[in-house]
Amino acid sequence: MDISGRVHFGKPDIEALKSEGYTCVDMHVHTKYSDGLAATSRIKKKLDRLGIGIAVCDHNFIAGSLELAKTDAFLIPGIEIEAKEGYHVLFYFYTPDELIRFYKSVIVPAKSRFHTRTCLRVPTRQVIDASFDFECVMVAAHPFGSIWQGIASDYHKKVVDGSLLKKFGAFEVICGESLHKSNLKSINLAELFGVGITGGSDGHTLREIGHVVTCAKADSVEEFLKAVKENKTQVHGFEIPMLRSIAGNLVKVKMAPFYPFPYLKRGFSYAGFKGANGIKAGFRKVKSKISIRKKE
Repeated sequence: MDISGRVHFGKPDIEALKSEGYTCVDMHVHTKYSDGLAATSRIKKKLDRLGIGIAVCDHNFIAGSLELAKTDAFLIPGIEIEAKEGYHVLFYFYTPDELIRFYKSVIVPAKSRFHTRTCLRVPTRQVIDASFDFECVMVAAHPFGSIWQGIASDYHKKVVDGSLLKKFGAFEVICGESLHKSNLKSINLAELFGVGITGGSDGHTLREIGHVVTCAKADSVEEFLKAVKENKTQVHGFEIPMLRSIAGNLVKVKMAPFYPFPYLKRGFSYAGFKGANGIKAGFRKVKSKISIRKKE
């Protein structure tokens, strides 16, 4: 299915879209409860100013989404999962109660003993399979995201196949913090699998919110998610400049100094060192490079 005509790069014209009967939602936003900076009160003020809805998708936490659910914002209850393998998966729910049920029964038992925001201690497939017992829509976040964050990145080519990708209801085809070429690949992937499309700023700061929106002719969350599943949405938005993207990534890893081991493990794995012995080998390689530099 050709979706290129429904993906528009550039600043969203919210007023024009609303005049055509569309509801516009930034479907990928983070708050202070994971690796974002903004409080929900400030986010709500910006939503009112822009005239858009939101899906708060904090990493493995739902407090920000539940806070905004108490307001009159057009809110799609959501969460972004980062589990053992590291690729990110977005889950969107029809009601806050269903999000809470999913969180308490699937996510909380899978948290590490450090309750880190960075990863769960179970395989991602386990979370994906468990999600089919809930009323939700599952979306692959930034499929070609950097290093381990994208499900379609080369990092996961040995563990991700078509049978897994077919489980998704949609792919995120414009992520505001991804490279343009990565988003183009995501569009091609969505066309290949014939699934729905979404977009979001992946905003970790207040400034980013609204740079990317998903649009559907819907008056309720139920109608909006139905449009996603039936591949009837449009996506409008643009990627932030490279320097701001780098700054955003620095915000993302603000938890790393407190919970360094998941980052170290994946970092060495990405470099080709896997398992406990791989981590040791990675340390030895780094130590060897430092020694050589000292001799020079």
